Amino acid sequence: MRERIVYPDGLRPKEGNRSDGIDRYDLLVVGAGSAGLTAAVEGARMGARVALIESSLLGGERLHSGCVPSKTFVASGRRIQDVKDSSELGVSVGDVSIDFHSVKKRMSDLRALLGGKDSALRLLSEGVDVFPGRAVFDSPRSVTVEDRKLEFTRAIIATGSVPMIPSIPGLNEVDYLTDETVFDLEELPRSMVVLGGGAMGCELAQAFRRLGSSVTLIQDRRCLLPYGEPEASGMVRRALEEDGVDLRLGVDVLSVAEEGGEPVLRCTSGDGEFQVRGEQLLLATGRVPRLDGLGLENAGIEWRDGIKVDRYLRTENQRVFCAGDVCLTPCSTHGAILSAKIALKNAFLPVKRTYDPSGMTHCVYTTPEVAYIGVTLDQALAEGKKVSEIKVNLEDMDRSRIDGATEGFLKVVVNRRGRILGGTLVAPRAGDMISELALAMHEGIKLGDLSWVPHPYPTEAAVFRRAADIWRGRTMTPLKRSILQIWMVLLSKVKDRAQREELKEAKRQVSKADQQPELTELEAPSDKLEESNEKLD
Repeated sequence: MRERIVYPDGLRPKEGNRSDGIDRYDLLVVGAGSAGLTAAVEGARMGARVALIESSLLGGERLHSGCVPSKTFVASGRRIQDVKDSSELGVSVGDVSIDFHSVKKRMSDLRALLGGKDSALRLLSEGVDVFPGRAVFDSPRSVTVEDRKLEFTRAIIATGSVPMIPSIPGLNEVDYLTDETVFDLEELPRSMVVLGGGAMGCELAQAFRRLGSSVTLIQDRRCLLPYGEPEASGMVRRALEEDGVDLRLGVDVLSVAEEGGEPVLRCTSGDGEFQVRGEQLLLATGRVPRLDGLGLENAGIEWRDGIKVDRYLRTENQRVFCAGDVCLTPCSTHGAILSAKIALKNAFLPVKRTYDPSGMTHCVYTTPEVAYIGVTLDQALAEGKKVSEIKVNLEDMDRSRIDGATEGFLKVVVNRRGRILGGTLVAPRAGDMISELALAMHEGIKLGDLSWVPHPYPTEAAVFRRAADIWRGRTMTPLKRSILQIWMVLLSKVKDRAQREELKEAKRQVSKADQQPELTELEAPSDKLEESNEKLD
């Protein structure tokens, strides 16, 4: 008789990951964006029986209205600018033409290509049961999907976020775009007003300007990217102005109305009231968690601006965890993926792992890019920390000079022991490079240790070695220098003594060789032996 195997709570063998008509699951995931897909697939690979519920499209915001389409537009705009700037490298080109329909088609093709990894067929092959529809919690351990009840041992809420629509009089009476609908445009707008100067606002303002639209960006604060390094904000501001974006900073929008088929914004600033109009109005005012209709109160889950979680990403309901934009700020795909892995681990395994937002990287994909992690110098000082900052300008790096891209810098914030607390990088490919700082922070590698990493020459990444060298030079205090000087003197004396000992040894060898008896002297004992023999005779 086969003995029944009892598995740990919430875990079943891989071969049990197929639907058998029992609506009971080890792991139930609500939302099929980056966080939900990661949790569902990795949960199935762990051996859990997994249900994935999605009310819209598999792939979520990242694939359909976020990173993939926006960075496609950014890439096209960047290529246009590269061609225009090629004369600086001795390459002459004619007028550059833009085919917006081709840009759109490329975006659609990329969506289809990358979306294949998120298909229901692929999820089924991984052992994930996919349920289309809206999930509503009806108890602390069950949900209802299209009148079907699913019970769970553990659940992960990963419903993502939605655009934040500001409360502006008249806004609901006009047509506007959000970061989700802007990519549905069939024609390139003649003019566009972008409301919001955060990452998405800056990226799309620069991209559409380079594609050929006349762009005005309105920001209520007096700077762009207000939560990061001020110098980086200023550099992005100059870049957008050089591209021809009309920046209106420190401006409040009083109302919106439609005139002649176009939205018109009535604004005010320190200079008084004025109007801004454009063929299209794009709201890039941030995102908020998607929580409507989940029935969280039935599951005993607290929420307000977002779902309340502890450092293990666990809600008030000990069976339910969260991951991704629904509980994290600011939103990012890589943050969603990491949080999903942490939530999954903490849901099933006894050894917990905390989510540390200070170790999360962020990137703004303008030209130049801005990537950052941890704290800035001002933020660290405001927290009362004793820190210092190392700065390297890209104009001091050989590769930047070679490529003709010298606008940018690296700033690293360290404590007195050289531990990295944060950093900001402004460079053409800052997003690709910031991971070196992230790895160093994650593994506790000090800034000075990066001096020993062999960065290829000439590369932009060598900026980290340059910063490490500067830090090591700065830590060379007068006391350390004095000690090293004393040590060098001692080394020189030891060297002289060794030379004298070698000389003495050489002299001893010469003296010993001089004292060796001649051949006749060696024969002397033989003569004495013959003399003795004669006496015996």
